[in-house]
Order: sequence, then structure tokens, then C-alpha cells
Amino acid sequence: MEEKKDWADIIYENRKIIVVAVVVVIVAVIGFGLLSHYRQKKSEEAAYYFGKGLESLAKAEASQNATVEDYKKALKYFEKAEKVGAGRESDVAMAMKGRVLVLMGKKKEGIATVKEALVKLKGSYLEPVFTAETEDEEFIKSYLNRDNPILEDYLRFHLAMVLLGKGDKAAAKKELETLKGKFPDSPFARDADKVLEVLR
Repeated sequence: MEEKKDWADIIYENRKIIVVAVVVVIVAVIGFGLLSHYRQKKSEEAAYYFGKGLESLAKAEASQNATVEDYKKALKYFEKAEKVGAGRESDVAMAMKGRVLVLMGKKKEGIATVKEALVKLKGSYLEPVFTAETEDEEFIKSYLNRDNPILEDYLRFHLAMVLLGKGDKAAAKKELETLKGKFPDSPFARDADKVLEVLR
């Protein structure tokens, strides 16, 4: 009759398998740690270039005599941050690159770049901000047709300004009235009042 084995016997008989399993776990833990470290470094690198891009853009926008070269400097940094490919930082850098291209007079290319970045920024708090940057009436309306869109008051005001720019005063007034009705305490409702005064 076979004797009942205790844990010591089982461990002894399977010691090679156990050692291999322990080694696999250690390698996996080290690998995960290195991957996290690599991702952290990449995020830091993207954040550095992104910060430099914002600094250059702020200087260009604050200057009375900003040139295309001033904007190109900001563009270069945003392109570097995007190229790092470190998640959200790189996605936002891509959207900012599009914004700079618009400021440089490359509107079509810039808006296309912003729209491409928005695919990656879907659901983030930055999505409505960059959606407004497209100044695309249908694109903005599409966002506003979602359930509970973020920053709806901001986007409705921006859409009204886009409509005014196209000369569609009736549609702009309608958006401003909707904004006031839905968000009476919003600072954009106060701005809507001012615009409506001018339009009357």
C-alpha cells in the first residue's frame, strides 16, 4: 500500500518545476518593473517637450511681431513630444501641433491634425476644447448631440461664434438662446447676453 505523501515529499519531487516557476515569476516582475520604468521615462520626455512647446507658443502668441519662425519653434517641440509616443502627453501634443499649424496659416492641415488627435482623446476633458478648435460646424454639432457632452456651454458659445462668422445670425441666436436657457449661471451665458445685445 502506497504511503501518504506530505508536502515536503511533493515539493522535493517537483523541485525543478517549482524552481522554474519561481524564476518565471521573478523575470515577469522584473520585466514589468522595467516596462513601467521605460514608460515613466517616455512620459517624462514627452512632458518635457510638451512644456517647451507651450512655452514657445505662449511667447509667440504674446508677441506683437510673432513670425512664422516663432511658431515653427513651438511646432518642433510638439512634434518631438508626439514622436515620443507616450500616451496622453503625445496625443495632446499632436492636437497642439494642429493648433499651431492653424496659427501658421495652414488651416486645412492643422484642422485635419486636430481631428486625427481627437480620435485618441475621445472621452477626455480636452476633447471639447480641441473640438471647438476645428471651427467645423458639423463636427461641433456632432459632439453636442452626444449624451451629456462635457463643457456644453463652452461649445455652444463657440458654435454660435462659428455660425456668426459664416453670416448665419438666426442659427447663432438660436444657439445663444439655448445656451442661456440650459446654463443660466454659466459665464458663457453672460457672454451670450452681450452678443445677443449686439445682434438685436
